[in-house]
Amino acid sequence: QGTVSGITVAENIFIITGSRKVKGLVWMPHIDYRARILLGQYAPDLSPHDRIIELSAVERRIVELLRAIENEVKLVVIDDAFGGFGQRDMLRLLDLLQVLKEKGLAVIYETHELNFANRVTDRVVVMQKGRHVRTFYDVDFDEELLKKLLMGKEALPVFERENVSGERSVLEFRNISGARYIRNFSLNVREGEILGIYDLNNRRNMELIKLLTGDGELLEGCIYLNGSRYEPKDLDYAIAKGIGYFSGSSGEEELMAGRSFAENISLPLLKRTSRFGIFRNRKLTRFLTREYLEELGVPEEEKDAEAGRFDEYIQKSILLKRWGLFGPRVMVCEEPFSNADLIMRDIMFRAFREMAKNG
Repeated sequence: QGTVSGITVAENIFIITGSRKVKGLVWMPHIDYRARILLGQYAPDLSPHDRIIELSAVERRIVELLRAIENEVKLVVIDDAFGGFGQRDMLRLLDLLQVLKEKGLAVIYETHELNFANRVTDRVVVMQKGRHVRTFYDVDFDEELLKKLLMGKEALPVFERENVSGERSVLEFRNISGARYIRNFSLNVREGEILGIYDLNNRRNMELIKLLTGDGELLEGCIYLNGSRYEPKDLDYAIAKGIGYFSGSSGEEELMAGRSFAENISLPLLKRTSRFGIFRNRKLTRFLTREYLEELGVPEEEKDAEAGRFDEYIQKSILLKRWGLFGPRVMVCEEPFSNADLIMRDIMFRAFREMAKNG
């Protein structure tokens, strides 16, 4: 059901429960008492009076599951159970799912995180392009076979790349501090380097991205881009300065879903080849369209179709290829593999490898 941001944890847990009312009125003392018991058992770090808007994503998910326990539901359906959560947060959710299971609730959860696919499940149903291709039980679960079924291939792709990083620094953080988690942090990123930033709770790394794209408050320190002082303002400013941005949740808005494949793929060159807002080089558009139709899996007869009509694999491929043509000096990827299956991850690995080769 989700959570309501304007009210407290206790009010969210009991938002559906009708038995806690007296003649149409909410009985707040009882709600507070029951919430304290539930939180003491399953989430002792939360208070009934905490406001939902102040909670992290995993804490909001925990509140949703506690609501299911309190309402004694028979079935819980969870979409993207572990999307965007850190390792510790995922383990907290698994523990709570185990509690639901022990209480006799039926639980259906969807996930692309294969490491967690069979931790608490009795069955794993494998779907590939909308078809049911296999059911695994606990005793016969085979992760390698699962990956092959998801890819629809006998042989799995090998994700390897040569090291193409150079010596020149393109991005540097010097003793920066943010408003919440980052304190006296320094980091240097070289051209052609693919740098992964991991945080157990998925908080400091997310704040670092927000600082870089101007969505967070930089309290101390300096950021340097291509050797010059960089003072982030907002995402548009970051892009103008040569910082690309890709999120695993990027959707139709970033893609320009109402525009054709040709218009999407040629967008990076509009500014360079336009005059007075009029795009002049139609030959270049046709060239790019022919060049990338087959590579990105777009049928010739659909080159003028709206990009939003393509499947998610082609949409993400267009988006990543377009960023490659923009040629940013730094490509910031926020949770790129969130909600991504093996096929999508293969697409993204190849795109990132190509960007690294281009510096």
